[in-house]
Amino acid sequence: MSGDRGRYPFIAIEGTDGSGKSTLRTLLNRALAESGHRCFMVGQHSWLDVAAGRVIQAARNQQLGFGRDELTRAYAVDKFLHLRENIAPALDTVGVLADRFVHSDVVYHDVLYGIPAARTLDHHRELGTRMPDVVLFVDTDPDVALDRIVKRNKAVRPHETQRTLRRLHAKYLEFFATGVPSVARIDNNGSDPTRAVAAALRAIRRHFPAAKEVVPVG
Repeated sequence: MSGDRGRYPFIAIEGTDGSGKSTLRTLLNRALAESGHRCFMVGQHSWLDVAAGRVIQAARNQQLGFGRDELTRAYAVDKFLHLRENIAPALDTVGVLADRFVHSDVVYHDVLYGIPAARTLDHHRELGTRMPDVVLFVDTDPDVALDRIVKRNKAVRPHETQRTLRRLHAKYLEFFATGVPSVARIDNNGSDPTRAVAAALRAIRRHFPAAKEVVPVG
């Protein structure tokens, strides 16, 4: 996206449920701000297209009534609008930290709905959706992730099982092994996220412009 984003990077944070993506994103945003790099944090969806939003919400609620092609296209339209209306405009002045992007669609649609990765990627390519400048893959053992899910005191969603988390984790590894560009693996199995934040900073700092030096007047 370098031709559209100016000097600032679009960073997507990927991983299974319970991997620690949200915590890492919050801590990473804070660390970047402290070093003079402001960021705009965005969620997974734009919700800017009503029809696409209905399909996505139905899928999230485990409701049927739509085909695989309709599901994949709804997610693709939503991502395209997210990029065009929310992400790209922000990149002129700040970095963007996104909770998931196209890569999650590839992995989750394959595991949960049996939609091949190629079909998901084709829908995004047809719309011209650009990929992030950097992908931070929060690599967390599925058993560790499940333990975190159980402890967060929220309703456990149907796909948040040991078996499905293992399949999702394996699919991420398989997909990224195909040569997906600009992916940085961030080990987040420990209880202290400090090391994960430090690793993420090392992976993305070079993509930011140098912080401007403040010269005293007089």
